[in-house]
Amino acid sequence: MNLIGAIGLSFIIHMPILKAIISTTMFFPGDIIKTVIVAFIATKLQQTHIIKLAN
Repeated sequence: MNLIGAIGLSFIIHMPILKAIISTTMFFPGDIIKTVIVAFIATKLQQTHIIKLAN
């Protein structure tokens, strides 16, 4: 998803693509944290049978 954002950033503000890709890397730590939190919540919901995840 960050690559798509970098392409959009490059196109909209006329930034070189490599610079745009580098500038979007600051979002990686937050994206990883959000992914871990969502995976944890989904696992807990599956254990309580509120949702059914594909195996």
